[in-house]
Amino acid sequence: MKNSARYISKVRLASYFLLVIFIFFQGLFFKNAEAAVTACGASVSPSSVVRNTTSDFTFSINNTDSVSYNWIKITRPSASVWTINSGSASGWSASANSDNVTFILILWYRVLFRI
Repeated sequence: MKNSARYISKVRLASYFLLVIFIFFQGLFFKNAEAAVTACGASVSPSSVVRNTTSDFTFSINNTDSVSYNWIKITRPSASVWTINSGSASGWSASANSDNVTFILILWYRVLFRI
């Protein structure tokens, strides 16, 4: 019984090691394929706001092209008027600074929902 427990423990440790190695080398060998989306639409709500107030905006982006998109970047129009604080979307990770917010599609979400 002790030997089988040790064997399972070693197999588990080896599996974790291989997983870590795979994740580490994934960035070295797998390159992103990029393509331009040529047909899409976008809208924003609200379409106007009062100066010197804080407002939340909702962006709707519709990809009508056959190419899937993996990231979306929304950039503020004017540094003197706008500041971006954050962003969120289901199935996307968001990274924001005062100039823009970038959304990157989470891989597991894409596989699960087949987008």
